[in-house]
Amino acid sequence: MSFISIQTAQNIDVEYELAGLGHRIVACMVDMLLFIAYFLVAFYVLRFTGIDERISETAFIVIVILPVFLYYLLTETFMNGQSIGKKLMHIKVISLDGGQPSLRQYLLRWIFRLIDVTFSQGVIAVIAVAISNKGQRLGDMVANTTVVNMRPPRRLEHTLFVPVANDYVISYPEVANLSAQDMLLIKEVLQMQHREEGYYLPAEAARKIENVLNIHRKEEPAQFLYILLQDYNHLP
Repeated sequence: MSFISIQTAQNIDVEYELAGLGHRIVACMVDMLLFIAYFLVAFYVLRFTGIDERISETAFIVIVILPVFLYYLLTETFMNGQSIGKKLMHIKVISLDGGQPSLRQYLLRWIFRLIDVTFSQGVIAVIAVAISNKGQRLGDMVANTTVVNMRPPRRLEHTLFVPVANDYVISYPEVANLSAQDMLLIKEVLQMQHREEGYYLPAEAARKIENVLNIHRKEEPAQFLYILLQDYNHLP
């Protein structure tokens, strides 16, 4: 397994496991199967209903071709860095600057996919990912992105595990709306709170989480964050 460390806007270094080449290929194959299924369904619906004889070639392109052509741009933009194939493989696109990828970054990845994947049958993408120490294809290099595994790293110091009693009662069920990487970031904040540079991080993190989950905490910031970790560990 290969890992990459990314510094967030809060100056916290978060370590991600890079998505393996095999996972990325399988995700791409899943997406290709979806393309084929969509083509077949659209073709037969238009053919058997006779619509294909009544619409123009332009309309046919808009209905059948355009959704597939824009698939990766739309899904990665509106599905938080994931296509359907990536989601099934638990991998996603992230920005190397520590923030959420911008529309410009997604657009650059999509444009360079024509070179990386479409025109080269994926050969350029495979070679680039294999030799890059950041798991990047050409589109990632231009967009300053990479693809990571969303499953938590298995090394003990990076796991989400915190001790929870069998009769533990969840305080904030809304924690289910946070991702594993969000929880890893919370754990990083708690680990840094005793350092001089991390003193104010729990309060900042708690305030942001309250806004995101639309909840109001009853505890001090650090205690609140630890309870969220316990709640997350006790989710069904």
